[in-house]
Amino acid sequence: MTERRYNILNNTFGWAVFAVAAVTYLLTLEPSASFWDCGEYIAQSYRMEVGHPPGNPFFALTARFFSNFASSPDKVAICINAMSALLSAATILLLFWTITHLARRLLAGRQGISRRKAALIFGSGVCGALAYTWSDTFWFSAVEAEVYAFSSFCTALTFWLILKWENRSDDPRSDRYLIAIAYIVGLSIGVHLLNLLCVPAIALAVYYKRTRRTRWWMTLSVLLLSFAIIVFILYGMVPGFLSIAQQAELLFVNHFGFKFNSGVVAYTISFIAIACWSIFELHRRNSGMRIKISFFLLLALSGIFFIGDTFYLPAAFALFALVYLFYYCKQHTPIRAMRIIAMSLVMIFAGFSTYAVVMLRSSSKVPMNVNAPDNVFSLSSYIARDQFGDRPLFYGPVYTINNDLVQRDKNGHAIYKIKKRRYEKVVKASPDEKDKYIEIPPLKEYQYAPEMYMFLPRVYNPASAANYKSWVGGITEKEITAHVKKGDKVETVKALKPSYWDNIKFFAIYQVGHMYWRYLMWNFVGRQNDICGNGEVNHGNWLSGIPWLDNIRLGDQSLLPEEFGKGNAGHNLYYGMPFILGLLGLLWQGRQGRQGKRQCWIVFMLFFMTGIAIVLYLNQIPGQARERDYSFAGSFYAFSIWIGLGVIGLYRLICKALRKIDKRRKIHAGRIAAGISLAAGILIPLQMAGQTWDDHDRRGRTVCRDYAMNILSSVDQNSILFISGDNNSFPVWYIQDTEGFRTDVRTLNTDYLSSDWYIMQAHYPYFEAPPIPMIAAPDTYAYKQRLSASIKKNEEEYPAEAALKDFYDPKSIAGRRPVFNYPVMAIDIDADALAASGRIAPEYAPLVADRMKIDLLKDHSATKLNTNINESRVVTTDIIVSNIAGGWQRPINFVKWIASRTYSFASPYIAQTGLALEVTPFRQDRYTSVGAGYTDKAYDNITKKFRWSGLDTVSADNMPYLDEINRDIVTQTRLAMLDLAERLIKEGEIAFQASKSDTIYPLLPPSTRTADYAIGRFSKARDILLLKEKKLPEFAVASNYEFCFRTAEMLYTIGRATGNQEDMRIADNIISRAIDRFSRHMVYFQTLTYWQPISDGDQLLYDNGGFLRLLATYAAGNPNAAKKKIAAVEKAGVDIWSAFRRTLDKAAQRKMPRQPNDRLFSYVREAGQMLSSYDQKRYQTLLNEKPEYKKAIETADEYWTTFETIRKQKLLAN
Repeated sequence: MTERRYNILNNTFGWAVFAVAAVTYLLTLEPSASFWDCGEYIAQSYRMEVGHPPGNPFFALTARFFSNFASSPDKVAICINAMSALLSAATILLLFWTITHLARRLLAGRQGISRRKAALIFGSGVCGALAYTWSDTFWFSAVEAEVYAFSSFCTALTFWLILKWENRSDDPRSDRYLIAIAYIVGLSIGVHLLNLLCVPAIALAVYYKRTRRTRWWMTLSVLLLSFAIIVFILYGMVPGFLSIAQQAELLFVNHFGFKFNSGVVAYTISFIAIACWSIFELHRRNSGMRIKISFFLLLALSGIFFIGDTFYLPAAFALFALVYLFYYCKQHTPIRAMRIIAMSLVMIFAGFSTYAVVMLRSSSKVPMNVNAPDNVFSLSSYIARDQFGDRPLFYGPVYTINNDLVQRDKNGHAIYKIKKRRYEKVVKASPDEKDKYIEIPPLKEYQYAPEMYMFLPRVYNPASAANYKSWVGGITEKEITAHVKKGDKVETVKALKPSYWDNIKFFAIYQVGHMYWRYLMWNFVGRQNDICGNGEVNHGNWLSGIPWLDNIRLGDQSLLPEEFGKGNAGHNLYYGMPFILGLLGLLWQGRQGRQGKRQCWIVFMLFFMTGIAIVLYLNQIPGQARERDYSFAGSFYAFSIWIGLGVIGLYRLICKALRKIDKRRKIHAGRIAAGISLAAGILIPLQMAGQTWDDHDRRGRTVCRDYAMNILSSVDQNSILFISGDNNSFPVWYIQDTEGFRTDVRTLNTDYLSSDWYIMQAHYPYFEAPPIPMIAAPDTYAYKQRLSASIKKNEEEYPAEAALKDFYDPKSIAGRRPVFNYPVMAIDIDADALAASGRIAPEYAPLVADRMKIDLLKDHSATKLNTNINESRVVTTDIIVSNIAGGWQRPINFVKWIASRTYSFASPYIAQTGLALEVTPFRQDRYTSVGAGYTDKAYDNITKKFRWSGLDTVSADNMPYLDEINRDIVTQTRLAMLDLAERLIKEGEIAFQASKSDTIYPLLPPSTRTADYAIGRFSKARDILLLKEKKLPEFAVASNYEFCFRTAEMLYTIGRATGNQEDMRIADNIISRAIDRFSRHMVYFQTLTYWQPISDGDQLLYDNGGFLRLLATYAAGNPNAAKKKIAAVEKAGVDIWSAFRRTLDKAAQRKMPRQPNDRLFSYVREAGQMLSSYDQKRYQTLLNEKPEYKKAIETADEYWTTFETIRKQKLLAN
């Protein structure tokens, strides 16, 4: 085959796989925003705002270009999603060309390329490219607006460019490929830092090309040099650019009196001038001295020397560069190498300069302005992700550190190392005030006893101690003697320390095994389901589809309930075929002589650096919020190269086998082997596509968008809405910033309210929402003065405004930690003003609470006093108090799924209004709030304004795919509906009792003291429950067991109250189906051994009596039918008596709870009543087995009586 024909075919097949990938991704594209970071990325790109650290300006600029193709704001998301799809398809194109390049180098030989060899080369490219196209991780990122598709493209482009350089390295112009790689590396910093991990593979490729005969020690040296390059870029150039710019900024602003950012401009101009001079001198070659001087200045201004936290390391590097340039290179100056380095530095600087967009847009005070990086100091903190803290990498303390092990000076102050000095812009009292930077407290690293440190610490986080022990099967903490410095003395302290073996075990089992190997196997062996796994046998494991192999690890998979197995769209079985093909490719490549071994090492370094090296760098703690497989997409890219080469490896293997069988050469072994291997190379990726299509097809999925709209539809006009967490905040920001929906609502993220820059932004308008009134002045929280405070143990009730002003007094922070002196506050509520403004109905004015009590010392229903408070909580309190003091002008809401501690100080006054909770002037735990209108508001919002993501119009056969987070959102919406229905039923019961006598609930207005009003409450509760079943059907997302029994229980209550037998029948249906479904769960769990763990939710069902609670609900609602059902359950193999034993064992180990709504003791009581009714004799026999069992039953009864009495007392209080 001629070279020209080969190139034509190579390009044709390459663009063909690009087309296949592009069609695949565009057909399965998410039509709107998706959860996690995507909503924020779309919003920041469309309006060129500033998203969360470390930012991605080049991604945002590119996405902004794609958003121009949107015909309307609601089409922006799909355009940016399409960008990810096309970049992912381009990655597949580059992967194809990479595989064919490597395969050709090994197959072509001196005889040229035969048709068979060409077929094998193109077949390997198609196989590897399509395997990666349809792999789980890559496909997931390809159809949404995330940075990982773009990052994968940068990685693929970098690797492909080094191969292009390798082909043309003898050409004097080949250096342009190396410089292009540097530019891509610079640009990719504005996307994601993963692209830097290609450097070792690039270094090996250059070394192998330039060296005919390699030595292991030279190879090792090259790898060490490549690691050093990564370190210099990551910890030298990137922070070095900023470090020099910071010094220039301080000089120009604080000393010379120029405006903010003038020093940055001066530094940038200086760098460009020196870069131009250096490149000019390197091109002219007129003066060796000028070349060296200009080159050294370029190195210095690039910041590459400024690595580390001390002066000594930069000085040493600068001295080394001077000695090398002016002494070692006295006779011969390496012009070509210096030119490559100079151009590469300039290109990295040019690529990195996209971060200027972040500073410019932040200076414009855009609505989303995370960290406010409008100057070089805040930009440095933004890029370094300072707000997320640090984790030890090579050396650090272990998790058993405590306050007693901190080194201290003679004054008793903790000794710390300054990691970074920090400055902030002065908060001006007037615009005429001069620009200036003020030094604020530095980033600190506290020093502990030296015995508590460890090399490569993996078990380092004190908050994760229990999880560390769980993952490695227990940690034996050895008692050691630690030497702690206390002033001039050194004291000995007894301490516990895990062994290094336990440290390595955690690294191997969790960080490598669970957080990397499992993902590799997902992609190329098979996946159990799409549920986020944390070591449970039924959540998110890799699965081969080979029973004996899977059952050993995960229990009998034939008994696995449908929703965990075949009924889950994420249940993908490849039977390990792609993985085996990849191993064949690896072995074949490594056995192809010197060229093959070199190739293998290059690909392996890409595989290792984007896999295990990331594991080492991330040093993840257990209990991650989501799966992190996207981090390792580059590693799976490298493995896909081996999958492609596996086609040739399979061909060689079959050839050998056929030739051993047919020693007389009567059959055409080559043709047969080629046909089989090429068929395998096509069928294996197609089998992957057949398995993964259904769980990556996002057509018709709008849950994220609709969820955000439902949250905002749950609040009144001009509300203030407190939100928290990625999956509440980012969808809301997307829908406001991009589609312009409900821009009158001012959202506040409580996580960010712990930052001074965000508190300051609350004083600015936000779209149509005016500034938020606060007692705190804009500079109150400046300079990180009040990040946290101590709470004085003072239970005296104090006026809220005065208490906050006392805390804000500048004297409160003079040389010490702030103290909140009056944590128990109260503010008067003017009921007449509320009625006059229309906030409440006039007839309810007498029922308004006289004052709102805000207790920051003790959370509602908590048992312990608070000793500390962060600024987020203080600011939240300030906003509520200021709003009430100002006449309750703006409704204040919390998203329903925010941590209850965020609003616990006001929880008695919180009412549900849909997917939001509103702060009200009524005590919601008392009967006086019945009829105040909040349940009606929630009912109207849900029934008239909510969007259902099309789930109400689909059938089980044409359902859009909902992954776990989308299913969770459906579950949360159901929970909101259940809570509302429960509240409506309680109001109906109160109204029904009040209708019988004027002395019962005497303060209720006449309008709510009627049987008709009570029936109306029950009717609305029924509407909500039936709406839940209709709009969010079970086939779309299966409910958990608690939702099932709560729904049935409420329908039974409504049926009994209204005499509607249809409600009773629907309840029977729901609870009966739930019992059948969860019976299968119980049978599977019964087969597991103690070393096969299940999740906390499944333990509630299996060990804590959840399944028995289902049976108890049926028994209470329909006793006769329940007895038959219980007998059927036992016949199906569920051991209900063992389940009750496990529940009693759990209860016997605990004391009676001090808080209401404890599931375990509620379940014990309900299950005991149900089982005693079902089989009294067997029930008594079981209780007699252990004296603790009877005690547990008594404790459960006492618990129920106690808290039922407390609930009634609160309800009746005026």
